[in-house]
Amino acid sequence: MSVQYDFSNDFVFCHVMQDTDICKEVLEIILAENIAPIKNIISQKSLSHIKGTKAVRLDVVVETQDGKLYDIEMQVVNKYELPKRMRFYQSMLDLSYLQEGDHYKNLRDNYIIFICKFDYFKKNLPVYFFENLCNNDTGIKFNDGTKKIIINTTAFKNTGNKRLQQLLEFIQEGTPSNDLTRRINEMVEISRLHEAAKEFYQLISPYEMDLRDKWKTEGLEEGLAQGIAQGIIEGREQGLAQGHEQGLAQGHAQGLAEGLEKLRNSATNLKRMGLPLEQIAEATGLTLDEVNAL
Repeated sequence: MSVQYDFSNDFVFCHVMQDTDICKEVLEIILAENIAPIKNIISQKSLSHIKGTKAVRLDVVVETQDGKLYDIEMQVVNKYELPKRMRFYQSMLDLSYLQEGDHYKNLRDNYIIFICKFDYFKKNLPVYFFENLCNNDTGIKFNDGTKKIIINTTAFKNTGNKRLQQLLEFIQEGTPSNDLTRRINEMVEISRLHEAAKEFYQLISPYEMDLRDKWKTEGLEEGLAQGIAQGIIEGREQGLAQGHEQGLAQGHAQGLAEGLEKLRNSATNLKRMGLPLEQIAEATGLTLDEVNAL
């Protein structure tokens, strides 16, 4: 099944949200309020505090200059454990930013935000906003500095906030309709090209890449195959049949040649898309002359 590299894709989302202006604007639209200037953005932040306990990797953690923390997660599949998951993420974020000996009052205000392409509560609301209140008197706030927000992109038509509607519609449908979503879409396209280039890189192992230039310049296909075969032999049990070793070498050489051909085809496609030749060369490992010749 092919991977969809839209804004809801994990790699693409984390890449796009590294843009400070986009990230700040998305947060302000979701929260319906202005936030302080962004101090730091960390994507794919791994948190693990006690050996043997569950760790977590957060999509995008934003720290603003007033000390507030925002964890923004993109969720495509409903796993039916969102409230408990948000509770865990919040606790891990607290542990991560409270140093040994710190007073509890130094705990940061934090927001756990899940952008979901499904309606978790099935109430057809575009935004579900939660904070701790007194059950006996809902006018009394607990003021623990924590808030949880669940966004339901499927209900983009049910908000009177035009900017929020345009953002949620873009996430759900993929069609940009204002300046922000067009900027996001441009970065999505760049991310898609970067991810495609990364996949092409993975066609050849790092060891093979080290040997590829020598193979191309000296034409030593047989020598390369023998060298790779020798490496395989050293990692295998002794006593492999000679015929099996030769088969491995021939198969590996053929795979390398096919991988190189795929790189050339990929470079041709990226060239047609208008990607700069230097980036194509860097992404595929071909020389600039080779890219020019395609």
